[in-house]
Amino acid sequence: MNMIRRKILLIVGFWFILSSLQAQLPRLILNEVFVDFAVGVDNPLIKSKFNVYDPVGPTMEQFDENISKIKELNIETYRIELGWGRRYSGFGLNRMIDGTPENLTYNFKPLDHMVTELKKQNVLLHGAYCYCPFPLQDTTIARYRDSRAPNSIENWKEIVTNVARHYYDMGIAFGVDEVWNEADGLYVFYSGTKEEFEELYKATVEGILSVNPDATIAGPALAPELVWYKSFPEFIARENLPMDAFTFHHYGSAELGLHSIDKVMNSLLGLRVDYEMNGNYTKSVLFHGPYRGLDLYDVKRDVVFPWGTLKEADKDLMVDNLSDFTIRLKENAPKGWIGKVHIAFIMQNTGTETRAKFIIRSHYCPNKYL
Repeated sequence: MNMIRRKILLIVGFWFILSSLQAQLPRLILNEVFVDFAVGVDNPLIKSKFNVYDPVGPTMEQFDENISKIKELNIETYRIELGWGRRYSGFGLNRMIDGTPENLTYNFKPLDHMVTELKKQNVLLHGAYCYCPFPLQDTTIARYRDSRAPNSIENWKEIVTNVARHYYDMGIAFGVDEVWNEADGLYVFYSGTKEEFEELYKATVEGILSVNPDATIAGPALAPELVWYKSFPEFIARENLPMDAFTFHHYGSAELGLHSIDKVMNSLLGLRVDYEMNGNYTKSVLFHGPYRGLDLYDVKRDVVFPWGTLKEADKDLMVDNLSDFTIRLKENAPKGWIGKVHIAFIMQNTGTETRAKFIIRSHYCPNKYL
């Protein structure tokens, strides 16, 4: 597995002596606009990667009618919910997994047809692994049993592994392997607990990557309300789990869609300042967006950052817009501070063009810093 590609977060740290700092991302730089059409900025998914999504409802006959038109769209992937265990057949995938927990059976024919026809159009399947297959449902529950967490996580992992292996061996592995659909939304999509879903996510990615280490892992396809926009990325970071794409849904205008993207981005971004006094770090401050971004230090993480106060920030301060903001270090400094700090900026790693711009201004007057 390429561990560099698996990283969600990029951390930049540096030393300097100063009294004020202005940090900016490329979205807005001092009201100056520079256009280079060879370089991508902002979130590249908006501009260069598109797919089509069909819900569970359409039939295979409708798919066959539409497949010849897909190539004209010049899309990379075609997303469907695999729809296991649903009471309506859709593409005919609801009975893809059958049998008993002790003797699972597989009907790959409908999905084989789909991935093969998509491949002819140079399109890969974006498959969302969901819902609960019939053999793993609790038959004592009448309502939403197809959207509950599987009654055996071991059997679920076995199913995911076998499905991933089948298409990997066919030479048509999924273009995107996504874990579930809107698990933080309506019960019709997921009616288990958040803790059960976290266990399911971990088992799913382990099963997929055991077959295809280069698979593109996505999830959790949050509902438009983005209930888990903060807690799920924190779970991924805390458990050091792979995730190549943080996915969520939005229904509405493009402006509202960009607002949701900014909300997710702001939940991941932050700037941390660790103040040094007499050779020791004595205070740390986390500057974050309106949605309280991740701290750079977490005792539950596998990787401990060997700098700063070696603990969570002593103080949280919110800035309105993490894409363009100014802070004055002196205002939050411990008493007697003379100007030495460690600054670390955490940003989403959206690709090789991801970058930040820092403007440092130090105003010096005789015998003191301002």
